[in-house]
Formats: sequence, structure tokens, C-alpha cells
Amino acid sequence: METCKNWFTYIYLTIFGICLSYSLFSATLNMGVNAKYPFIWYGGMLIVMGGLWLVLNTSAAITSHFRLSWVKPGSRKAAVFLEAFVLLSIVTAAALLRFWIISNLPMQPESDYLTYYKVAELLAQGKLISDGAGYCDYISQFPHVMGFPYILSLVFRVFGVSVSTGLYFNLAVSLLSIFFVHRTARLLAGNVGGILAAALVAFWPSQILYINQMASEPVFMCLTLICIWIAARLFKAPDGEKAWKILVFNIALGILLAIAGGVRPVAIILLIAIIICSVTYKARLTGSAEAGLIKSCMSRGWIRALAILTGYMACSLLISAATAKAIDRELPGTTASFGYNLMVGFNIESRGGWNEKDSSFLTQRFAETGSAEEAHIASRAMALSRLKEDPVGIANLIFQKYTLLWENDDYGSYWNLLFLKQQNNLTSQRNEFINSVTIWNNIYYIICVYLSLLAGIYLWFGKKVGTEHVLVLYFIGIAMLHMFLESQSRYHYNILPVFAILASAGAVEIFIHHADARRTATDSIATSATDFKSGEQSLEKAAAIEEQKSSEEELIEKEAGQIDNKFNLLDAIKQGHVTVTVTEAYLNSDKDKKEPGEKE
Repeated sequence: METCKNWFTYIYLTIFGICLSYSLFSATLNMGVNAKYPFIWYGGMLIVMGGLWLVLNTSAAITSHFRLSWVKPGSRKAAVFLEAFVLLSIVTAAALLRFWIISNLPMQPESDYLTYYKVAELLAQGKLISDGAGYCDYISQFPHVMGFPYILSLVFRVFGVSVSTGLYFNLAVSLLSIFFVHRTARLLAGNVGGILAAALVAFWPSQILYINQMASEPVFMCLTLICIWIAARLFKAPDGEKAWKILVFNIALGILLAIAGGVRPVAIILLIAIIICSVTYKARLTGSAEAGLIKSCMSRGWIRALAILTGYMACSLLISAATAKAIDRELPGTTASFGYNLMVGFNIESRGGWNEKDSSFLTQRFAETGSAEEAHIASRAMALSRLKEDPVGIANLIFQKYTLLWENDDYGSYWNLLFLKQQNNLTSQRNEFINSVTIWNNIYYIICVYLSLLAGIYLWFGKKVGTEHVLVLYFIGIAMLHMFLESQSRYHYNILPVFAILASAGAVEIFIHHADARRTATDSIATSATDFKSGEQSLEKAAAIEEQKSSEEELIEKEAGQIDNKFNLLDAIKQGHVTVTVTEAYLNSDKDKKEPGEKE
């Protein structure tokens, strides 16, 4: 697959860098908010980031001097076995940690989590309409509430209705997410990158601590990670891939995105990110010019995008129709369904978070009109009135909400402390444990965001657009969405595996950069040595030719001398060097003769 960068690519990569830089700044400041010596935390985090940069580059520079082929397994089967063993070990350790949290921090569902559980229970029993009229009204206002309970109800029908069943289902889904993180990162950053990303997600403290909540986030995260993996496969697909497989994968991707949207509507952000990166796709047609209609279509990015949208729209319509039938209520239209969230997002007093005042407003309007759509329209009107009354305050709130969403990773600790206290299960040991995990969790979070920022910098200098850019756009979309709509710290839960994938890619890129630099330097030295050797050989050849030429000249002179040294009898006689009696007499007699007519 070939997708090229354009001006828009540099715009969103710049926004990504600015956002992550601000997130690092906010998270670093947040570390020292309640500390006795806050500046130790500030300086300490800067030292940690600088030290990490130094360690990674030093390690990369050292390893670039050696060929590491001796540490590789001797065969492909051995390599696959080793990678599978390491991944299995990571997943097993992750499962044990999550199982320990469920067992030692027992939690009964509260708030939204209780709603999910009750709706799933009624669905499993087939009594939602008859015994859950209040829940049906609530779902008509927020249709996505049906998504996770419906999936959970299928599990309840097989394993029985209980809190433990729901929690262990979320545990299994979390482990499946680790697998797809590994597969995606492996496509982007190789085997080492895949293992590193899997380890980062498997041992992420906040995700481990959050496993005892009956939350929809684990299922939604797993669905989105499957979608990201499919997108990565499509971006990495060779030109010779069968066209019908590519078509099926694109349609399946749209269907899975719609299912994810049924659990949490923000899945549309991932859809948009994939569409943006797909439209610039261009494939080379292999074989004959008449490659077939499907193959020709799948070589064009905009047609692939249409295939994804077709699957998404068709499945979304089916989900909406099924939800309306299950609750026997009309659902609000797409354009009106965000009215309540916008109203809450523009509430300066609650800092854009849930509050009783706005919740009562929606409930009252629904009771008056009997229409979820009318209630959302009234909420949207309230949001716009707040914007008109205090536009500067709303602008300030927008950036404040970004800070609140990304300045820490405390949501797991927060909900555990809150619900354990409400249920009288918060012991001093549990309180101390959760608070200690919170500190290390935020350090862990900052490191992963920092490495993701490095990955963004490397993407700036890359030439192609791929899955990494989908992840970047996904983060930007989620961040911007919650700057306007309702926001909580836990709403960044689904971006954490994105940070893990990008962090592993960033770390691997450092090693690749040093390896390439070393290879370039080695090639340059080899080229110089070759040129020098060629120069020496040329000089030696010229000297040999000159020596041969001199030898030939000497030989010629010698031969000429030999010719000159030959004895000439006539010259010798004339010069008087040799005297021959008869000859001399003969010559003298000739001299005495005179020609006729010659005068004396």
C-alpha cells in the first residue's frame, strides 16, 4: 500500500505534538499539586524524561556496533515459539494481576455501572420492556447504553447472571485487547515493538485497577483495537493480495466500527481517522491490465473508504432499529443526540462534567415532551445560550477540560476510593495501596505519553502515511471532541493502548535511527577504503607502466648502440686504421690515373 503525506498531514502532526507537549506539561505540574515539596516532583519528572532519552539513545548507540544475529533463534519456528512464549507469559501475568484486583477489592456496581448490569440482567431474562420501563426511557435518551448490556446479556445467558460473571468477562476482553495491541504494534514496529506494546498495556496500573468496575470501556476498547488491527492489515497488505479479501475486510471493518459505536458513540472518531488515511491510498495493479473490476476498485482509496462507510451505515441502521424495537421507544436523530452532552460540556460551574442540574433539566424536558429528541434539542439550545452569555468563559473552559482530561490517569483510583468508601469496604490498607498505585500510575502515564511524542516526531520525517497516522488522528479527535462535550478523566481510557502502541514505535525508532546511522557510517568508510585502495592500485599501475616504458627505452638505446658498434671494413681502411697491401696499391693506382682532358 502506498499513501503519501500532504499539507494536511503536517498540520495534524503539528497539532499532535502540541497536544502531547501540553499534556506532559499538565501531567508534570499535577504530580506536585498535593506534594509537600512540589518542585522536587517537577524536577524529578524532567530528570526521568531526560534520563530515559539518554538511556534509550545510549543503548541504541551501543547495540548498533554489534550484530545481534547470535541472539536470534536458529529457525523461524523457534522464533515464533519464543515470541509466543513471551506473549503468553505477559498475558498470564496480566490475568493474575487483574484477578487479584477483583478478589481483593470487591466492588458492587454503582451509578452507570449499575445501569449496565441491570439492563443486561433484564435483557437476559427477556423482561426489559415489562419490568424496565425507566431503563427504556433512559436508553431512548442515550441509545448507546444498550450496546454493552446487550453483549453482556449474551454472556449472562451462558454463564448465569452475576456481578462476577460480568467482571470476569471484562477481564477476558482485556486480555484479548492485549493480544490485538501486540498484533498491531508488531505490524508497525516489528517483533520487539509488539512485545513492548503488549507489556505496556498488560501492566498499565490504571487499567488493572479499573477491572473491578462493571464498565463498558474494556469491551469498547477491544472492539476498537480489532478495528485498528484490521486497518493496519489493510495498510500493510501487499499489492498482490486477493481483491475480494480486501473488499471483505473493508466491509467488516465498517461493521465492527458500527458495533463499537453501539457501545460508545465516539467510535465515529476512529471511523473518520481511518477514512482520512484511506482516501490517499494508491495501489499498483499487478498482472494484466484487465485485472478485474474488484481489483481495480480496491486499488483506489476512496472506493475502499466507500466500502467501509457502506458496512458502517448498514450496521448502524440495523443497530438503531433493533434498539428502538427492544425498548419500544423512538430514538433521537443523529444531529440532536449530542444536545445533552454539549450542554454539560458548556457548564462552567461543573467544569464540563456530569452535574445534577443538567441531568434534571434533561429529565424534566423529557417528561414534558415525551420525546428524547425534543429533550436533546432543548439541551442544545441551553448550551448555545451559555455560549452567548459567556463566550470567554466557555473558551477558558474548553482548554480547562483538555487539562482535566489529560493531566493525570487517576480514574481507576478515583472510582475505587469513591465506591469502596460508599460501600464501607475502604480499609486503611486498601486506601494506602490505591494511593501508592496512583503515584506510580501517573509516572507510567507520563513516560508513555513522552514516548508517544517521540513517535510523533519521527512520523514528521517519515514519507508514508499508515496506521500510526490513524492513531494520531484518533487521539486528536477524542481530545477535541471532549473539549466541547461532557468530559471525565476516564474518557481517555480507550486512548491508553494507542499511547502504548505509539510509545513502542517511538522506542523502536530510536534504535532504528542509530542502526541506520551506523550502517551509513560503515558504508561510507567502506566506500572510502575502496576508493583509497583503487587509488593505490592506479598509482602502482602507473608506476609499473612508467618503469616498463623506461626499460623499453633503455633496450632500444642498447640495441642502437650494438648496431653502431658493428665493424665497417671500408670505413676503417679509409680512415687508415687498417692497411691492406693489395688494396692500398690498387687505391693508389687509381689516384695516379687521370681522367681524359684532366689538367694537372
